[in-house]
Amino acid sequence: MGPASPVGGPLAALAVGQPTGEAGPPTGRKAGPTTSKASGPTGQFPAGLEWLEPSARRGNSNNWVVSGRRTATGRPLLANDPHLQLEFPGVWYEMHLVAAGLDVIGVTVPGTPFIVLGHNAQMAWGMTNTGADVQDLYVERIDLARKRYWYRGQWLPLQVARTEIPIRGAAPQPFEVWRTRHGTVFAEVGLEWDDAPVWLASDADRTGERRAFALRWDAAGGEMAGAFEALNRATTWADFTSAVERFAAPSQNFVYADVEGNIGYAMSGVLPVRSGGVGMFPNDGTTGEGEWSGSVGPAALPRLFNPPRGFITSSNNQIDRSWPGLITRDWALPFRTQRLHDVLAETQRVDLQTAAAWQNDLTALDAAAILRHLPPASAAPSGESATMRLSSTDHQPPTTDYRPPTTEGAAGERTLNDLRGWNHVMDDRPIVTVYHLFEDALWRRTFVDEMAEELFERFFVWAGAERPAGLHAIIDDQNSRWFDDIGTLDRRETRDDIYRLAASDATARLARDFDGGMSWSRAHAARFEHPLGAGARPLSWLFNRGPSEVSGGISTVMRISHHRLRPFAAWEAPSWRELFDVGNWDGSQVVLPAGQSGHPLSPHYFDQNEMWRLGQYRSQPFSRAAVDAARAHRLLLLP
Repeated sequence: MGPASPVGGPLAALAVGQPTGEAGPPTGRKAGPTTSKASGPTGQFPAGLEWLEPSARRGNSNNWVVSGRRTATGRPLLANDPHLQLEFPGVWYEMHLVAAGLDVIGVTVPGTPFIVLGHNAQMAWGMTNTGADVQDLYVERIDLARKRYWYRGQWLPLQVARTEIPIRGAAPQPFEVWRTRHGTVFAEVGLEWDDAPVWLASDADRTGERRAFALRWDAAGGEMAGAFEALNRATTWADFTSAVERFAAPSQNFVYADVEGNIGYAMSGVLPVRSGGVGMFPNDGTTGEGEWSGSVGPAALPRLFNPPRGFITSSNNQIDRSWPGLITRDWALPFRTQRLHDVLAETQRVDLQTAAAWQNDLTALDAAAILRHLPPASAAPSGESATMRLSSTDHQPPTTDYRPPTTEGAAGERTLNDLRGWNHVMDDRPIVTVYHLFEDALWRRTFVDEMAEELFERFFVWAGAERPAGLHAIIDDQNSRWFDDIGTLDRRETRDDIYRLAASDATARLARDFDGGMSWSRAHAARFEHPLGAGARPLSWLFNRGPSEVSGGISTVMRISHHRLRPFAAWEAPSWRELFDVGNWDGSQVVLPAGQSGHPLSPHYFDQNEMWRLGQYRSQPFSRAAVDAARAHRLLLLP
């Protein structure tokens, strides 16, 4: 259901006709695996930066940088919009940090003394997640009674760390953490301690042995605080790459632009070197297969400096197909970065207004890929279409004089006709809601018959989130066996059959759950729930805001996604937007989803939301004169 990696599509760090690194960063280093050890102290992520934990759930993001020879001002332009799950108050706090030898502005996480995304007087940067594969699972053979595990023909003692779990109103509960040479031991759904190990199924003398997973993950290392401090003080490409090398986890795509006109890309992280395999499936921990033999140091990861094409983009897509090591096989589909490449390639005089339009672009190339295979039109019933009764700005309930088609086939054909006429722009129109209902039904009609419901839902959440798997892996094959409904024994369905069934399903659900036709921004609205007001808590009226009507989709550049099993409320969204005309720092354009303050009675608690949802921005002054002119209040703390 999925290729090993996305086929085609632009790459983040590969210039046209030029291997990665050939443009020559000042160090002259080229990509290639080397053996190294992560340096720096072991420690927890600072409070407030837990979202940077490599295991944390995170959204996808965009960044891009354009050379001055392709801009209207002759200066580089840098854009970044990190996508995270909606949080309220937001994760970011805007800050201008000025000290001896330091003048940097952007956003930080409250409580941390550095800028995470932003610029100083000399250069700007942005980040997106690479999704690098830095974890492997091993199936271990465990002797529970003797606390040992089997490895290459001998029993080895488990490493046991004893701790306590505090319990309110009761004595602490003792707990042991077990580790093998591969990592921490744990059980998983379908692989519980009570399951009989496959290699012991006929051996009654070893009933005390079980199988379990161990997780190999060398997350410690690097210097996150040191990396950000160095990044805040960097003034050159060499400074920048040196700072990036200190940022061990999670692996990121950094883009760079400076006032000298240079642009660049550098990948951060420490990647494992596997002795065999690519880490896609659990290894047999008893044999030593898939062991890690070292790591790829950050200096050997892909880099790009002043590429001939004059721009660099990254949207969690594949980085470089020519790089000899393994980064991951779980890239995001290249729809967002393809759209950015398309508009960048045809534009020679980019300005901030153009960049803002791109950052809020609603063109859905994934929808175009699915709808290009719509079956041939048949005679459509006459009458008003369910998807056209609401204009792009009318959010009133549907009119009462509308009569839905009387037959399932007529309903589905009408929906298919509406989708044929759609331009694949995920704006406010009800046709966008219809498309999402159709796509959901298409996934379900294609895969649920081969999977149990629980398995399908887990698969849908993963594969439906911009993965090169599932529907996108088979959509070009009219006769893929996945389109055949195994529950119908008298026929073999094709893609056309499933499209027609999905259209009927979508029409029925539209009438049942979406008033027969609902604008996409209303169906997709974002709700900002504060932890103190979540659910039915009595203070929700004070702390919560929304719903805020928004458009966009899972694979549009203006990416506002939804949880596949909880359609269609906004779930992941741009947590910050920044646009820098590099060198003209007072002209920087930024916006937050809600506001700067976390106090519900502050006028700045939610005052940026309207700008954010409409794709608008505000200026971010940087020079002392501009800051003084814009200042409304001053708080002076004296000892």
